[in-house]
Amino acid sequence: MEEIISKNNEFIKKLIKLKQKKFRDLYSLALIEGEKNVLEAYDSNVVDTIVFTEKYKSSTLKLFNDKNIKKILVNKQIFDYISTEITPQQILAVVKIEKQIINYSPESNFLICDNVQNPGNLGAILRSALATNFKDIYLLNSVDAYNPKVLNASTGNLFKLNLYNVNLDDIKQLAKNKNIELCATTLNGINAFDFKCLSNKTYGIIMGNEGKGISNDLLNIATQKITIPMQNNVESLNVAVAASLLMYKFQGGK
Repeated sequence: MEEIISKNNEFIKKLIKLKQKKFRDLYSLALIEGEKNVLEAYDSNVVDTIVFTEKYKSSTLKLFNDKNIKKILVNKQIFDYISTEITPQQILAVVKIEKQIINYSPESNFLICDNVQNPGNLGAILRSALATNFKDIYLLNSVDAYNPKVLNASTGNLFKLNLYNVNLDDIKQLAKNKNIELCATTLNGINAFDFKCLSNKTYGIIMGNEGKGISNDLLNIATQKITIPMQNNVESLNVAVAASLLMYKFQGGK
């Protein structure tokens, strides 16, 4: 175990840099906070280093016994300086970002996030995705999945999913697969809960930007348009809520 007592330490400076996407991309590392989230990351074999305060110095958590994980003790002031949380939980992990090759032939239902920008929304969507077995997530112009707020909102479940950063051409490539139906969520489509899924088809659910919805480019590619019916003049749902409802309706597994 190493102890760091200065904010000017080079390792601490590196952790601060990981709050920015360009440095997460450069180092292929990210930060996730909180005991439960750190343990989820450990169970997924992506933890490189744990950083903690005196609260965890005598911890019996299993990852503290792993000789392959670096352990850094800091004081509360330094931890608060590193943390992105309003109420820091005194333990965080530096996790490895694993690059994934885009899968153009998903074998089960999947999700496309088109310009989803709120980290909390994306984190909640990823959590629901795992719960409904939507294992393949295609991110088009969306917030970085390794943003600390996304990681924390997903409660570490992100590491069990296949995440692909894609462009429009990648979506067009998916659409070429005759076994795939791309379903765009709109205000005037088929009632999503009346929609009949065919056993020989794989369904991709497209969720759009929080304010603007799905781009015209993706609407033109979609083969089906579906709508969540709403009452009492409610015009729209939060994108994470809407995505969760649709993923539970379609379920990812086959």
